[in-house]
Amino acid sequence: MGFRAPRTEITLTFDGYPDLDGLEVRMRSVSVAEYGRLTSGELSDEQTLAAFAGALVSWNLEDDAGEPVPATAAGVGALDSALFTRLLRAWLTGLVSVPPPLPRPSANGSNPEASIPMAPLPGNPPS
Repeated sequence: MGFRAPRTEITLTFDGYPDLDGLEVRMRSVSVAEYGRLTSGELSDEQTLAAFAGALVSWNLEDDAGEPVPATAAGVGALDSALFTRLLRAWLTGLVSVPPPLPRPSANGSNPEASIPMAPLPGNPPS
């Protein structure tokens, strides 16, 4: 029985773009070969758009009328080109970023320091 690596999902971040505060976009990762094609300039604009749309899991994007923009190729194709460029850059950055380590598990709410004796043991004179 072999190991099956889980497919990674990426939540895009938009540091440096305060106008995108509140935008939530989740994407799937891609293979190393696909990443290479995306970053090499080998793909046409249409192929890049299709790759992005194919990896799009969800977003909370709305149009000017407040209607949800579908997380589909048609929805991606309807985006402003400047917004699409920022989303694409955030995705490509997220594909090669190492996620931060998980926080250390708690001690089940206990305080391990409280169980350490602080007084000298009987029969041991203080130094």
